[in-house]
Amino acid sequence: NLSENIKSLGKEAFQGCLALEALSLPNKLTKIEDAAFQNCQSLKKLAIPSSVTNLGNYLFAGCTALQELSLPLLNKENGFGFGQLFGEITFESSREIKQIVQKDNIKTFFIPVSLEKVTILKTNLTNGMFSNLNVHHLEIIEYTGDIGDYAFYNCGSLENFVINSKTNAIGVNAFMLLNSLTDVSLPKTIKKVGKNAFNSCFDLQAVHLSATFNQFNVEDWYNCAQMREITVDSNNATYEVIDGLLVNRPENTIVFCPAGLTKKEIMLSDSIKAIGPMAFRDCPYLEKFTGNEQLVQIGDSAFQNCQKLNFFEVPLGIKRIGEKILEGCE
Repeated sequence: NLSENIKSLGKEAFQGCLALEALSLPNKLTKIEDAAFQNCQSLKKLAIPSSVTNLGNYLFAGCTALQELSLPLLNKENGFGFGQLFGEITFESSREIKQIVQKDNIKTFFIPVSLEKVTILKTNLTNGMFSNLNVHHLEIIEYTGDIGDYAFYNCGSLENFVINSKTNAIGVNAFMLLNSLTDVSLPKTIKKVGKNAFNSCFDLQAVHLSATFNQFNVEDWYNCAQMREITVDSNNATYEVIDGLLVNRPENTIVFCPAGLTKKEIMLSDSIKAIGPMAFRDCPYLEKFTGNEQLVQIGDSAFQNCQKLNFFEVPLGIKRIGEKILEGCE
C-alpha cells in the first residue's frame, strides 16, 4: 500500500515491477504519468481512485496478466482513447484492436488477452472511444456530451448503459455489433441518430421512441433479429404503433416491422395508405399479408427475405409497387 499523502505517480514509476500483483492507491492521488505500470506482468487488478484527474499514455503496456481495471475518467482529447492506455506495440499474450483516434484516423493498439472487466466512472464518448474493445464486461457509470461515431462499435458486453437526457446525437455505427444491448430508450433530447447506429445489435429486443423523435431510418436498426417490440410516446406527432408496427402518422405509412415480431399474419388497418421501403424486410415469422383497399404504394424491398411468406394480396387500385419487394421470399 502507498502512503495516503502521495499525490502523483511519475513517469514509469512502477515500470518493470514483474512481481507486483496488487496495488492500493491513495485517495489523494490526482495524477498518473505515462507508462507508470508498464510491463507489470503479474498485475491482475487495479482500481484507480476517483481523485485522479490526469491519466498518462501507455499506462498498462505489457501488463500481460491484467484482468480487471477500474478508471475514474477517460477523456479523449488530442486523440486519447481507451487503446492509448495500452499502446501501439505488441507484447506477449496481447491482441490487437483498431480504434478511431481522430476523425478518420484509425490506429492499432494492443491490449492483454486476459482483460475481462473494465469499469469507468466518467467519460466522454467521442469517435471510436471503445470500438472493437470486445471485453466480457464494460460498464460506464456516467458520460458527458453526445455519443460519437463508432463509440461502442463491436465493443463486447456493455452493461447497464442508459442513454442519458443530455444526449442530443448518436453517431454513425455508434452501437453497431454490440450484442449485449437488449433495450434502447431514446430520450426526448435526441435529435439525430447516425447511419447504422444500432445495426446488427443481435440481442436487442425492445426500443422506445420519445415524444419528440421524428427521424426513424430503417437502416439504422437493420439486422436486429431479436427485436420484438417498438413503442412510442403517446404524445409523438410523427409516429405511432399499430398492431406492433411503426407507423408514420401524417403519411399513414408503415415504416418498420420489428424482425422479432412473431405475428404470422398481417391484415392492414383501414388507415394505412402506404408501406415504406424495407418495412418488412427479413421478418422471418410473416406468412400471410393482406392489404386494404386504401393501399396505394409499396416501397422498394418492402418484403425482401420474408422467407415464410406464402400469401400476398394487394388491391387492384395500387398505384406504385417498388423494386425487389418480394426478393428472397422463397
